[in-house]
Amino acid sequence: MFVLFVEHNPERQRVVGEALQAAGHRVDRAASGSEALIQLAGPGCPDLVLVEDRLPDLEVDEFLKALGRMELSCHVVVYGGEAGAEGWIEATSHGLLDYVRVDEGGRWLQGLVERLERAIARSARANLAHRLAAALDSTAAAVLIVDRAGRVGYANDAGKRLLGRTSQALDAVG
Repeated sequence: MFVLFVEHNPERQRVVGEALQAAGHRVDRAASGSEALIQLAGPGCPDLVLVEDRLPDLEVDEFLKALGRMELSCHVVVYGGEAGAEGWIEATSHGLLDYVRVDEGGRWLQGLVERLERAIARSARANLAHRLAAALDSTAAAVLIVDRAGRVGYANDAGKRLLGRTSQALDAVG
């Protein structure tokens, strides 16, 4: 995985960067939001942008809005020590993959790579499910997904017409 790591603290940038590299990832580094945006405007979009929640030059929401305007296909994870659950909710409301809370003892680094990989896999599964649902919904053929008891769990529009049922009726049955 190609990771752009955005961190202003040189020591943390080194330690986390080395941990990601040791796990087999390619890591580019940026010391500020502006520097990261310049790198992201160039060729070679990373798979993941790992960015601290307290950038020295931009508020993280400004960074995220600028990133959104670039329409890149990379995942974004924000990390920091202040926000906790509220930070995660705020971060994911911006379409982020995750928010990682940093602790003083460095335990947050343990398992960071695995956590990022799990989050990317979850996102990929959700994206695949969304694309599959869109494909099923758009086909002209009737598609019914039926459980072992014979209950219809899903029907696309053509399937609903075939059954003569509305979405609400299928929801009540399934």
